[in-house]
Amino acid sequence: MATDIKNDASLGANLVAYYKLDEASGDRTDSVNSYDLSPASSLSSGTGKIGDAADFGSASHTNRLYLASNIGVSGFSNHTINMWVKFSTLPATNKQETLFNKEVAGVKQYWNIDYRDEGGTKKWNLWRNSDEVKYNITESTGVWIMMTAVFDTSNDQLKLYRNTSLIATLSNLSWGANGSTTQFELGNWGTGRPLTGLIDEVGIWSKALTQDDITALYNSGSGLPYEVVSSFIPQIINII
Repeated sequence: MATDIKNDASLGANLVAYYKLDEASGDRTDSVNSYDLSPASSLSSGTGKIGDAADFGSASHTNRLYLASNIGVSGFSNHTINMWVKFSTLPATNKQETLFNKEVAGVKQYWNIDYRDEGGTKKWNLWRNSDEVKYNITESTGVWIMMTAVFDTSNDQLKLYRNTSLIATLSNLSWGANGSTTQFELGNWGTGRPLTGLIDEVGIWSKALTQDDITALYNSGSGLPYEVVSSFIPQIINII
């Protein structure tokens, strides 16, 4: 069975921010709006999934990319974040490596995804206030992985995808605080839960992406550049 790709509709619809992360230093530009991310300190770059990527360095770093205000989505509406990550090292025992975080003061995270070690077991963890989903897997270093977090308020679900596979789902959620104006971070939660590795091609939508959307973004492991993401969804059609 072969596949074909049909130019069907626009992934650019409801795309509120997109970071190519091609910059060698300084702010990382939002290609959609003006939600540019600032480094907390000097942040280098490395070879990305597409072009270059943000390199968050060693396990002892305190760096992050952040936006101090609204990222353009509400915690009470559908939203999705999609990105590529490549680990340089895996978390030590009972440590966490944060991909992204958006926190409301005084409560648990508004939204957060990390890769962690709990008593020697490696796992992905997706938080949304007091709700969380986990998936046990020991990842490899030096390998690009596409992670997608879908916050589907219409169907009252959290969904976590690894590459194209739905690996965890949680329903009957306590949505809690909105958090739309709180700080957004990549590569760390504050300064204490740093990612050791690279992040590339980060997209944020004010809608719940579908399985077909996520399969299209993965593009058989090659990813899609922003110029394609912002213009169409490749609809995958089986050809017998």
